[in-house]
Amino acid sequence: MPRLTVDARMVRVSGIGTYLRSLLPGVMSRLSDVDFTLLCLREDRDVCAALGPADLVEVRERHLSLWEQVAVPRALPSDTDLLWIPHFNVPVAAAVRAPALAVTLHDILIHEPEFGAPLPRVYARVVFPFIRRYADPVFCVSAFTRARWLEAYPGGAEPRVTPNGVAPHWFDASPAAPPDGDARPYLLWVGNLKPHKNVGRLIRAFREIADRVDHRLVLVGPLEGLRSVDRAAAELADSGDGRILRLGHLRYEDLPGLMAGADAFAFPELNLTDDQLRGFDRIVIEACGTAWHAGLVAKYAFEELARIPCETWLASEMRYADPLIDDRTLVIAVTQSGETEDTKK
Repeated sequence: MPRLTVDARMVRVSGIGTYLRSLLPGVMSRLSDVDFTLLCLREDRDVCAALGPADLVEVRERHLSLWEQVAVPRALPSDTDLLWIPHFNVPVAAAVRAPALAVTLHDILIHEPEFGAPLPRVYARVVFPFIRRYADPVFCVSAFTRARWLEAYPGGAEPRVTPNGVAPHWFDASPAAPPDGDARPYLLWVGNLKPHKNVGRLIRAFREIADRVDHRLVLVGPLEGLRSVDRAAAELADSGDGRILRLGHLRYEDLPGLMAGADAFAFPELNLTDDQLRGFDRIVIEACGTAWHAGLVAKYAFEELARIPCETWLASEMRYADPLIDDRTLVIAVTQSGETEDTKK
């Protein structure tokens, strides 16, 4: 049978680890005529073994280290037909040696000077050309990432947009209170506590509306093991009056219940300064279909909590209109699929 080898060394890492643990069991069950090998760290053998039937091969070196460029090719089974790397950290020798290479690109922001630590950024600039040359297929988790990849590295295999799926057990989870047992309603943020995540802005915004809502703000994300850490945001969260709870790293098994119990999720990654945000006196949301209904909900939230006038347009109508928009208007384009044609226009 053909052999698919997966680099699973990031299986415990927040973000990509969740991606792997949600995706791999389904892939293994569907491809019953394929032999799987998972490259894993010694301490992750139990997690990888629980994902499904696969041979486990230990690799000592972690991701984004120079030594992985040697260790992963050495660990690659000789009968591998396809090597899948679920991040951009492609071992160059393995890319050349494997009969076929698949790579998942979650984003290419690390390629930009303003994001990420210097070493990973240099690493990305070295391996991205090899991805363009050797990887086929290239999976992008959004149309935005696909567009950015083609702009920066044209000429390789045509990227395929495969949005992150959600495993069924996330829908079956019963709501659970945070570990401290506090039964008050809460807003939830989940992610790595890195500077470009703008968690500090989220905390400051929450404090501005805290006297108008009953909710707490719950932050889930590790500080340990990250190359760039937003310690200022962590200190800001810990210096409050108990309305903000920072949980740090949470077990994967505990996340579905915590997410099911949240009233809303917070995604503060809008790369504008505080002064720029305060300069807006009007918000316009354009969207289609289900995204338009989300925009209607957002209109009420913006007007109630931020006290800023907000309009929600159908993108198909806005395309042919001439709305009054100036440099003090914040325009938010919302799309369910990432490829809504009218929104792109």
